[in-house]
Amino acid sequence: MTSQNIAEGFCSCGRWQLRIMLEKPLCDLTPRRCDCEYCRSHAVGHESDSDALVSDPGMKIALAGEALTIDQNGDRLAQFYRCHHCNDLLAVGRRIDGVLRGAVNARLLGSMSQFGEATQVQPRLLTSDEKQQRWATLWGVLHGVKD
Repeated sequence: MTSQNIAEGFCSCGRWQLRIMLEKPLCDLTPRRCDCEYCRSHAVGHESDSDALVSDPGMKIALAGEALTIDQNGDRLAQFYRCHHCNDLLAVGRRIDGVLRGAVNARLLGSMSQFGEATQVQPRLLTSDEKQQRWATLWGVLHGVKD
């Protein structure tokens, strides 16, 4: 039996709980800071202490809470899930091959030092098809939100 690595956290107001489970060590995950139009306009991923998304195709992401705000990015390919009360970004997701897949905000899971070093990504340079193919290889299974 393989061991599960688990990280848990909350949004700023505590109304949403996040939990990730995966087989690889958390330090093997590379948080990604995005420069897409949505992330730039919502200040996601530009400062050293700002939001960065973390995911792995083998990751299970569980969200539990109340009052969710769902935004879409500029090309309407992905949904951004935010706490309606404190406006923290919880996760981003999209249904891929019938499964809701996504990435979670690493900042809400405790210290960023438990993960690998963050890297900047540039999905704005990819076509819609390339984005979806990339997400299919990077994102885990997302539970607790509706798409």
